[in-house]
Amino acid sequence: MKSFTIEEVAQHNKPNDLWIIVDGKVFDLTDFVSEHPGGKKVLVKIAGKDATKKFKQFHNDAIMQRVGLPMQIGVIGDADGRARL
Repeated sequence: MKSFTIEEVAQHNKPNDLWIIVDGKVFDLTDFVSEHPGGKKVLVKIAGKDATKKFKQFHNDAIMQRVGLPMQIGVIGDADGRARL
């Protein structure tokens, strides 16, 4: 899986290019924005950021397994693959 920096994820902060971080994993939600049950505004507010705390407030682990994992594009890490959160 590809490694990204927090700074790289931060560049993807618009509705038509929207990435987030949850538990050190990077998700591309660009194609999901219009389908999100909570609405587009919710995702746009956290675009390009670590959304772990907010995500866990409103979702359980089953949602991540069923809906989230297919959108995972990488992890946060350095060149050696170690987490950099």
